[in-house]
Amino acid sequence: MENQSGGSDVENGVRLDTWVDLDEPFSVYIIGKSLKQLPEWKFYSNGACRDEISGKMNLISTETITFKDFALSKYDRNSVVLDYDWYNAVVGLLNYFEWSYGAVHSAEVDLDVSQRLMRWYQYNITMEPGERIVNTVTAPIYPSFDTGYEPPIFEYTYLLSPAQTWTTFGNLDIIISTPYDMIQSSLDGFERINSGYELHFTGLPEEELTFTLCSAENPSAPSYDKPLNGGIILGITLVAVIFIMTVIMVKRKTGLRG
Repeated sequence: MENQSGGSDVENGVRLDTWVDLDEPFSVYIIGKSLKQLPEWKFYSNGACRDEISGKMNLISTETITFKDFALSKYDRNSVVLDYDWYNAVVGLLNYFEWSYGAVHSAEVDLDVSQRLMRWYQYNITMEPGERIVNTVTAPIYPSFDTGYEPPIFEYTYLLSPAQTWTTFGNLDIIISTPYDMIQSSLDGFERINSGYELHFTGLPEEELTFTLCSAENPSAPSYDKPLNGGIILGITLVAVIFIMTVIMVKRKTGLRG
């Protein structure tokens, strides 16, 4: 939701808060299926959301776009960043700020991810007819972490999906060099070796590689209920559609400021 300023959990749902200009419409983005009914709008005299006042929200228009168009809406076609790298960065951003009932804390989301990208690798390989080569990529990846666990856990993501654009794909060997314990992985079959973990595939896996490391094999979970992020949103956003609802609030009270 545009201009979101906060939110909270309520019974069987979530509440999203926003400041609005009475003369300016704003948009609500729905990923996936369109809503069967419009949201329930409530209006308050200030940001504390305690004193409810009268008001009305009118639906002006709706628009349907693909998720790809949404993710690339601020992408510069002249950028050195590849469009699918930008796309994956947006998906990762939405995953990171997803909370209850699929709501995204959009106050933290900017679809211009140019300042969030850390690094990417782009190179050309030239092969002669019938030639066979082994391409090895060694790269540092940086984790998200959760200090609510004791000891803290570190979650890593390595995107395999860009290779789906290749005409053919042979074997894939993944070696993770770490002294830590792997406590969760999106891909099954990792084996412990002296330098860390390894996994072999005859072909390209259909999902991204995410894994969680910790200095202890069984870290203590935090006291609050916070499940580890998986690839749930990613799986549905690849085929998702964005429904944009443009709404405007009608002034009902003299001197009211939304």
